[in-house]
Amino acid sequence: MITKEDVIDVLEEIADPELQIDIVTLELVRSVDIKESGKRVGILITFTTPQCPAREEITEAIMEEVGKLDGVKRVDVVPTFDPPWKPSADLRDALGI
Repeated sequence: MITKEDVIDVLEEIADPELQIDIVTLELVRSVDIKESGKRVGILITFTTPQCPAREEITEAIMEEVGKLDGVKRVDVVPTFDPPWKPSADLRDALGI
């Protein structure tokens, strides 16, 4: 059975195409939920803005890459903007913003 850590490992390989930083480091992934003994994975994600031009590309990459994990039959990517994305102080320092 896959674990949350397995999913996070995959998500760390998916980069925001504009910033070239993975979506986990960018703090876009809010939660990962494993259901049905690993057959179904739910991912709650936010984007830097509701109009993020890479929204579809990132969502498709998540569905494709997480869907490759052994036993996964369904990947649900649910966007949220509550609360809006706000990088932590550590991330702001790393990005130089």
